[in-house]
Amino acid sequence: MILNYGAKNFFCFKEGAEVSFEFPPKCPENITGGFPVSPVICVNGTNASGKTNLLKIITFIGYFIQDSFNDKEDNPIPFYSFFNNKKPSSFYLEYKINGEVYSYDLKCTRKGVMSEKLTKAGKIVFERKDDQILKCADELKKYKDVTLKSNTSVICTLVDGHRVEALKPVYEYWKCGISNLHWSGYRNANELKHIENSFIYHEDKSFAYFTTQLLAKVDSSIKKFELLERTNANGEKFYLPVFVHKLENAREAKLDFDLQSNGTKILYNECIRILHTLALGGCLIFDELDANLHPDIIALILELFTNKENNKKGAQIIFTSHNSEVLNMLSKYQLYIVEKENSESYAYRADEIEQNVIRTDRSIRTYYEKNMLGGRPKIDRSLQLPLKIS
Repeated sequence: MILNYGAKNFFCFKEGAEVSFEFPPKCPENITGGFPVSPVICVNGTNASGKTNLLKIITFIGYFIQDSFNDKEDNPIPFYSFFNNKKPSSFYLEYKINGEVYSYDLKCTRKGVMSEKLTKAGKIVFERKDDQILKCADELKKYKDVTLKSNTSVICTLVDGHRVEALKPVYEYWKCGISNLHWSGYRNANELKHIENSFIYHEDKSFAYFTTQLLAKVDSSIKKFELLERTNANGEKFYLPVFVHKLENAREAKLDFDLQSNGTKILYNECIRILHTLALGGCLIFDELDANLHPDIIALILELFTNKENNKKGAQIIFTSHNSEVLNMLSKYQLYIVEKENSESYAYRADEIEQNVIRTDRSIRTYYEKNMLGGRPKIDRSLQLPLKIS
């Protein structure tokens, strides 16, 4: 489980931003739900405040640990500093895997890594400067002089390039969670190929059964979906989803995927990511969770993570939202507000606001709508509408 993460000089965060999933000491169980750290974090703020960039930090760290080995040696590291300045950017991550706490630190520019460090239970696993490993644990000594690319993590270099077992838990954690972001921004759910997802549903009947249940909760006219087997020009099998709708007098009718509502299409695709994360115990990074989804559906999705019966592996979700109704589902320890001033963003958790202002037994939506939390647009009421078009 992720405990906390942060970055400095990253996109709109010049002085840095930090996100903590940790509950304060002696936090009541009706807030924690019995989890050691929060399974849910919501990021709220106005348009262009920097919400997405707060999620990009953890997306970038996950990419760099697991996927940077596949990049060509002369590729720039895919991120931007604050207004593309030349100063280095820094990142940190603390997470618990199999009961052990790992801390990861990275300092780099787009041109390459300046320093990288991993500790386990406070002891150094490796420490890197530029393209050289300076220190490492005994089990990594034989790899101390391995050749490092300037744009690649030590972790994926040793796991992908040398099959080092000692680093696999840190590396493979990122297979457990999926982000709908890439370095340049949001990836719309409709870009997720329903043909590819249909193959997964065909292979895993438990995924298909769960998604059928959730779709029926969202749209009472949907009875189930069926997968029609087809063959492409190369003789390869693929599957097309067809949705069975209930009509009056116990009749049924079938509609293709393309004729479903946008919300149904999104759920059909996104349930794969949700279920994958829950099954493996990773972190789901979800920009614009409320896009095309009703708050009641969002409540169902969040309950999958906050209910220990559903979430037995300690999976987490961090998401952005504009919808104030979502705040009724959260405590002040599960909400981050992002603000921007002079083109620089900063983030804070709702419990960091003046002590005792927000009570734990009250919905934080009320405080938000009274503008006591921040994160609401400051609209210039002197602006006259309609605007003139030149």
